[in-house]
Amino acid sequence: MENGKPHSVTALNNALTKLCSRNSLPHVTVHGLRHMYATILIEMKVPLVKISALLGHSSVHTTFEYYCEVMDENENILAFMNNAFVPVETGEVA
Repeated sequence: MENGKPHSVTALNNALTKLCSRNSLPHVTVHGLRHMYATILIEMKVPLVKISALLGHSSVHTTFEYYCEVMDENENILAFMNNAFVPVETGEVA
């Protein structure tokens, strides 16, 4: 922002919605991006203690509780992102 203060989550989500819409991408929120980031790190075998620190969790237990189901699922978030976020060529520059 011009005044140096951070944007609100609502403002960031609104900007993401417009960006996704303009570029024919699936809708995503700030929280969704955070979850994808953590899930990708898990799939890349980054230690849970490091992921916990990167997310700012006060405890590794918190991270484990939120993401233990991700570690057990067969679905691969990287494959999903490669399929869902393939840019559609429109000839326009975003």
